[in-house]
Amino acid sequence: MTDYLKPRVNKAIFYFNDFHDFRWGVWRLINRDYKLTSDDYNHQFPSQLENLPPITKTLHLFADVSGMIGNGGFHYMFESYLGWKALPCIQGLYEIGEYDTVQILLYSYANFKLITDDDGEFTEQKAEQFEQLTAQEKIAEIQRYLSANIQDFAKMSASFSLTEYDYNKWKSLFFKIMYQTTQNIVEHIKANPNDYFTDENGQPFDLNFTGVYSNPSNDTINYELPMKDGKPHGDFKIYKENSDEIAIEGEFEHGFLKSYTRVYLSPYDNSTTRYDYEFERYKDTVLEVETEYYKNSNQPKEQSRQFKYSLADRIGEQKEWYESGAIKIIQYYQEDGYRRSKRYYESGQLKEKALSKRFDTIKRVVYYENGQIKLEMDYENDNISYRKSFDEQGNLIDEKRYDK
Repeated sequence: MTDYLKPRVNKAIFYFNDFHDFRWGVWRLINRDYKLTSDDYNHQFPSQLENLPPITKTLHLFADVSGMIGNGGFHYMFESYLGWKALPCIQGLYEIGEYDTVQILLYSYANFKLITDDDGEFTEQKAEQFEQLTAQEKIAEIQRYLSANIQDFAKMSASFSLTEYDYNKWKSLFFKIMYQTTQNIVEHIKANPNDYFTDENGQPFDLNFTGVYSNPSNDTINYELPMKDGKPHGDFKIYKENSDEIAIEGEFEHGFLKSYTRVYLSPYDNSTTRYDYEFERYKDTVLEVETEYYKNSNQPKEQSRQFKYSLADRIGEQKEWYESGAIKIIQYYQEDGYRRSKRYYESGQLKEKALSKRFDTIKRVVYYENGQIKLEMDYENDNISYRKSFDEQGNLIDEKRYDK
């Protein structure tokens, strides 16, 4: 059995941080303890961390891999100087059952190698030869390449479900699942902390502890974290680094983060902005309600509801306020993609209402502040197809239909 390296981690950061922030949180102490900087990860995994478990390495690498693919696609990632990070993710992803993610990364990697030279430069001749193959022949070529170049490919491929060559489909599916894959990595590690980390004192996590953790002696971030049966439970506080000033305070319920508040201090004008977050379970995911306040004020500015681990993030009612406290905008996002919105004058009078689907407007009605209709507009493919305008007394000014 491999004797893996288990670095130290701040317990409050371990339990509080989530999603992409989890990597940052746990790596803060790793980089400090092993005297590493971001430059040490540019071309290979640091030798000091070579003995980390595959899943811990994947935690660090997959955030960069998914970010590069999200920004520019598979080829953009593989031809980048950071493209080396993709393959070291594979073992960890496979161990936690992320088989679709593994298959997409491997197949897109092989696709890239089959149309480029040894230096990763695009080769027109190789690309044309590959393009002339049938979809079935392309899959066969990809599998032959991977069998010859990827250790344990035969074992891993037994769990693969994508049987047809469809590069655009792979990309679309990867965008759909990459956020959930990131969270699945985090949840797996949080469920098995002693397989991957020790606490600030180099000791195993006590999975049955009931009481309050506070003020660790071997870290610069202090906290007060109540626990029940090995899970965070109750009101907690996390302090700023090397400070007794509270950075974050909130509430856990049997390991589930229910809410927290943080205050952002601007380094430019010393203004403070408060943010409140509330969370609730919604079907098989988590719904996040975020409220942002005006600078140096307890007056809400915006409130949004969104899914934490999905590209289709907004759901339900979203609000914006004027600094006076008057409602400015109310939007309602439906699960079928439709969005209904209303905008208001600061006086409270309705200013505009609209119906959209995804990114396309379907219908808009604009009002004068006296309540009379100013414009009525219908849209097709997000272009105006019909328009009526009125004066402030409600009299029709003009009416026009537009050619497609």
